[in-house]
Amino acid sequence: MNGATAEILWMENSRFQYQDAPNSPTARMNDFIPVLDSRLLPWGRTDTTQFISASKKWLRKASNGGGVWLLALLPHYDGKQMMIQSYNEEAYGLVGCCDIGDYRFARDHFGYSPSFSTLPRHISEEGSLFFVRVDRDLSQSGTVLSYAPS
Repeated sequence: MNGATAEILWMENSRFQYQDAPNSPTARMNDFIPVLDSRLLPWGRTDTTQFISASKKWLRKASNGGGVWLLALLPHYDGKQMMIQSYNEEAYGLVGCCDIGDYRFARDHFGYSPSFSTLPRHISEEGSLFFVRVDRDLSQSGTVLSYAPS
């Protein structure tokens, strides 16, 4: 964009193709997700009560419990309440949409929620699929809290 350069990670035949990666101090090898067939990975439960009717598929798990996964919200999903997130989250919409308050988070949308954000109620009539990355373990007590304003 506007003549800016970009670096691209590319996988071909299961080989890592990143020019000068071993010699580059900026190559974030710990964040690399190898090519895999996600159809072979099992779907599991989410770790929070707000997403009880959703499923997730781990793509990479960090040593601190955070990581990257696919999150599938089933049709007619309703988070019922607002929530407070005690973690940093990035998400990218792959399919469908989810209404987060007045904002429709849809395909090709990117979202970032910093730690201690209060997020509006989440509703998805048609269901949706997101690529999600978080910086800590969501199964720990108090990481995500339901919030009903008075």
